[in-house]
Amino acid sequence: MRLVSFDNVSLAICYDDISNYSDFLAKQNVLIDTWFFDGFSPAKNPDMWSACLFKNCFKLTAHGGRFATFTAAGFVRRHLINAGFTVQKRKGFGLKREMLVGYK
Repeated sequence: MRLVSFDNVSLAICYDDISNYSDFLAKQNVLIDTWFFDGFSPAKNPDMWSACLFKNCFKLTAHGGRFATFTAAGFVRRHLINAGFTVQKRKGFGLKREMLVGYK
């Protein structure tokens, strides 16, 4: 994990399996404002897109916190909704046809 702070902003970049950080983040007594879920395609990395993971992320998300992900897979959308997020399908970035965004 890499942490960058300036003024009233702290940016933690976790470039690893999110499951390695969820317990750590819960112990930090902080809430996350923004998530970018980029775990490759659900077919290649199914653990990244689990219902349990999104429930944990929802608990760690500040009220009004947001997320974005390149995937628009239906089961990912349903997991995010079931975790508590409000989810919207949007026009994709770059060559992606669609993507998901949402908030708590």
